[in-house]
Order: sequence, then structure tokens, then C-alpha cells
Amino acid sequence: MLMPKETLDRFDRILINDEEFRKIHHLTVEKGKKETVESHIKYLKGLTTQKYQSIKSNNHIVALRLQCLENFENQGFSRKSAIDNCIVEYPFLIKPSNKSPLT
Repeated sequence: MLMPKETLDRFDRILINDEEFRKIHHLTVEKGKKETVESHIKYLKGLTTQKYQSIKSNNHIVALRLQCLENFENQGFSRKSAIDNCIVEYPFLIKPSNKSPLT
């Protein structure tokens, strides 16, 4: 199981921008606010248990997508192609609120 600390470290390595991150995050628009890398890092640093709620949580799936992104890029895939593949490989299991469809 991935831990938030691993995801924080991964952000330092992959240098993803907000536009790219929004493609893999479940909250693209929530009450007019778009999720950013900075806000997600702040969320991860604030986790008191230092683990994700469950392996089925959307935030854990975001972590899996980031791991997948890094792996695909290490294999030579372009950023766009890596993101597209990660979205397919790790679909959200819990429907995001205020959002349809699930991509």
C-alpha cells in the first residue's frame, strides 16, 4: 500500500504542473475551486495517520496514478501518453462529487 510520504517524494521527482495534475485528480472543480499540486501536498502533509483512508479511496487512486505516471515516463512515454494510460489503468472506484463523467 502506498503511503502519503511516498506521494510527497514523488511530487519532487516528477514535477507535475497543476493542469496535468487536474487530469488525474478526482476534484477538478469543487465549488469553483480547482485542485492544485500545492493544495494536494498540503492535504497530504496534514494527514494525521500518515496513511490513506483505504486502498479504495480516490486519494489512494490519485497516488497510484502518480506512481504509474512516473513508471511510464521512466519507460520513455510522453507525459500526455503516461497520464492517459494511468487514467485507464486506475479508474476511480468512488464517484467524485459534483462531477460527471468519471474521467
